[in-house]
Amino acid sequence: MARPIIEVENLGKLYRLGEYGAKSAVEDFNLFFCRLTGRPVKQAPRLRPAERIWALKNVSFGVTQGEIVGIIGGNGAGKSTLLKILSRITEPTEGQAVLRGKVSSLLEVGAAFHPYLSGRENVFINAALLGMPSSVTKKKLSDILSFAEIGDFADTPTKRYSTGMRVRLAFAIAAYLEPDILIVDEVLAVGDERFQRKCLGKMSDVAQHGRTILFVSHDLAAVQHLCTRVIAIRKGQVIADGRPSESIQKYLATIADDKPVSVQEASSKNGPWISVTHISQGPGTVENLLMFGKQAHITFNVHGLGAGGRVTLEIYHESGALVSRFSSQGCNFETLEPGASLTCIMDELLITPGRYRLAAGLFMQGVLLHHQENVASFDIRAGYLNGHRISSYRESGYVHFGHRWELEKSKTQMEMANPRTERYEKELT
Repeated sequence: MARPIIEVENLGKLYRLGEYGAKSAVEDFNLFFCRLTGRPVKQAPRLRPAERIWALKNVSFGVTQGEIVGIIGGNGAGKSTLLKILSRITEPTEGQAVLRGKVSSLLEVGAAFHPYLSGRENVFINAALLGMPSSVTKKKLSDILSFAEIGDFADTPTKRYSTGMRVRLAFAIAAYLEPDILIVDEVLAVGDERFQRKCLGKMSDVAQHGRTILFVSHDLAAVQHLCTRVIAIRKGQVIADGRPSESIQKYLATIADDKPVSVQEASSKNGPWISVTHISQGPGTVENLLMFGKQAHITFNVHGLGAGGRVTLEIYHESGALVSRFSSQGCNFETLEPGASLTCIMDELLITPGRYRLAAGLFMQGVLLHHQENVASFDIRAGYLNGHRISSYRESGYVHFGHRWELEKSKTQMEMANPRTERYEKELT
């Protein structure tokens, strides 16, 4: 039996939080020296006890060649830490990770690009870092530039590229140089929908040629569609590993029990955050209880999102299916003050009655800053559409559309309905 191309055994990563590592190396050394010699520390901040946090603990799994493995989990679950260990960016505290073959990682947008070199030159540099001969790179250069859609800007320094252009070029390099293992993080969320579909198609094509892919994404629908296996991580530990539908269901069951973050809890955190304040059908209505066919208001607080930023909301059914995703792109609201309140209004809620979960993401210039799997939960009760009662998704699906029916009678039917018409017209003539 062939050995797995990726073997992870009892992997663990420990981070020590405290005074050390919070400043520059010089400041840390001076602080340590003063403590060692007993000398007073000038303007020393109040010391806090060191904390130990296991970003990963006892993680074990194996991946065979040609598998497409999705890795899912909430913010802080340990996904990025795992990918950094597999990409040899950082070392584990305990355990080991063995990778057999060439690895290409796409963990951060254009992380390996030199800003003053052109896109064409960066292709050759990245290929060399992956161990590809320049002769192979020359053969694939036109395909890479064509896929990245930067033909007119191939000789322009990458510092002048937009975020989307850097993502397209980075993915094209990683995919077309045919590594044995392709590791793709959430960076694909930067591209537009058309480019995302293009990337998913390319990853599927790469896997059909015997390559192995590790795909991390918050888009559970994309993970279920693309991957043959899904590993769910929560608080640094594997909670599910198996078929996509089963792993996603177990993962959703765990986050369904999570209490949504309150405004007070969110405001105590650093960086951007979002917290739903209430979901209703307008002023004076019951919160978290919506009726099919009526208006819906989703009000939330946002912090740390500047001008040009956007908010995305995702509605998931309790079964785990993505029902709808909508974005504030194009609203052009000004810089949001800390704790600013926004309301998303749906004039007519045409989602089938049931239990739903709301997820949210914050983007700045196309880059995902924060994603929260469970910002709120709510119920939708039965209602009416065109005089018909809508009560179950099993009968008519998750989403409905306002519509009407029109009947256009044929000429024969009209004559049969009024046989004298033709004779009367002849008499008139």
